[in-house]
Amino acid sequence: GTYKQAFINLYLFPLLNILTLGLLTPLVTRKNDQFVADGSRFGTTNFAFGTPLGAYYRLFGIGLGMLIGFVVLAVLAGGVMGFEWVFPILFAGYLVLYGYFSAGLANLFLNGLRLDNHRFESRLEIGQMIWLAVSNTFLIILTLGLFLPWARVRNARYKASRTTLLVEDSLDRFTAAEKERVSALGQEMGDVFDVDYAAV
Repeated sequence: GTYKQAFINLYLFPLLNILTLGLLTPLVTRKNDQFVADGSRFGTTNFAFGTPLGAYYRLFGIGLGMLIGFVVLAVLAGGVMGFEWVFPILFAGYLVLYGYFSAGLANLFLNGLRLDNHRFESRLEIGQMIWLAVSNTFLIILTLGLFLPWARVRNARYKASRTTLLVEDSLDRFTAAEKERVSALGQEMGDVFDVDYAAV
């Protein structure tokens, strides 16, 4: 990507989203995913991104409905059974929404990703994302932060286990051709400067 594209995606769109009170959140999220995908290559072959904007609005619309549902449930439970029920219900709602958006956004990004004739399939599950978040947080607190590297590995391992590359033709021929076209300089320079900007 270019500096102009990075500026627009990292600063301009989020600012417009604030001015519209969050109505552009699905659009901003998709623009960010498209910036990452379109700016990435395997060798000399560009990735392409094809998830429609409507899928993002549908994801966020359902999430908003879930949020409203949990808030209404907490208010009703607080009025009927006592105020002490409000926080547990809201906390449960937070966990469900975290799992929903973590799995949903990653699935939208990876399922819309293309590399030449090849495509990706992501099958992250809400329940498993919630379990990883709760168990990792508990173990990080219990070990005073020492579990953090293991938590990152657990998350990465689960995401990798639920992601598939669907190959249309010979992948060996494709990768062999790319290796002949490029060197490892870009990867090594990225490691030196610790460049990290990703959608998932």
